[in-house]
Amino acid sequence: MSAASEFAGRIGERVTLSRPVADRDALGGWTGGWRATDTVWAEVEPEAKPLFWRVTLRPAALFVGDRIDWGAETLRVRSVRIDPEAPDRMVAIAEQEP
Repeated sequence: MSAASEFAGRIGERVTLSRPVADRDALGGWTGGWRATDTVWAEVEPEAKPLFWRVTLRPAALFVGDRIDWGAETLRVRSVRIDPEAPDRMVAIAEQEP
C-alpha cells in the first residue's frame, strides 16, 4: 500500500476551516465574526498537552489564528506546517476553545 493511499484511509473526520472577518454594522462600527472557507476531511488526534489537537489534512488555505470546527468542538489553529517528507499533507496544532 502506498503512503498516499494509507493517508487517505486515515482522514475520516469532516472539519470546517474558518477565517476571522471584520464587517461594518449599520452604524459604521466594526463587528467580528467567522467565515467558513472550506470543508475538508482530516485526521484529528489528541496531543500530549491537554486541550491541544493534531489535525492532519491535505494542503489547504489554513493559517495561524484560523478556526477548525470539528463536530461540537471549536479548535483555534496555533501552528501549521507542511512536512517536506510528505508534501501531500499538512499538520496543524490547534487548541480547543471553551
